Amino acid sequence: MLKKSDNIIAGALFKKLGQLYTRRPGSWENGSLAVSQILSKQAGLSVSGLRVLDGSGLSPSNLTTPSQMMQVLDFAFHNSTSNEPFVTALPIAGIDGTLKHRMGNIARRVRAKTGTISGVVSLAGYVVSADNEVFAFVIMVNGSKGMTWKYKEMEDKIATVLARYKR
Repeated sequence: MLKKSDNIIAGALFKKLGQLYTRRPGSWENGSLAVSQILSKQAGLSVSGLRVLDGSGLSPSNLTTPSQMMQVLDFAFHNSTSNEPFVTALPIAGIDGTLKHRMGNIARRVRAKTGTISGVVSLAGYVVSADNEVFAFVIMVNGSKGMTWKYKEMEDKIATVLARYKR
């Protein structure tokens, strides 16, 4: 689902999570409740202002901040239950998924999820620096009407700088 950015699977998993968490039929509402409560209770995320209405991120009414996304990445990376399955499911720069044809200059050094809807371009994940240090990063561009390629180029340049960073 993450590698290919499969929105149908994301929606189905979102509803299934809602069903399992609430013990009621799977729905967008139950999925939203489940995600918010899991992030709050297990990840310690402040869900103030967070709005997750679908599993794919395609709803223009979804709301999150870069800080909240960074907290999710930090939790996922440092939690032994989620670390390996989550990180390995992310697209790998220059190798597979939605990053197969991006960042070939730093292939294998970035694992991240892309996000693009009308007016928004984003990239969030992990990069391995020149010192083999892992950094989480979140790039969100809001109001990017047209020329999304320009913003994706900017994301790639930021990730390249992080991958070449030495302390």
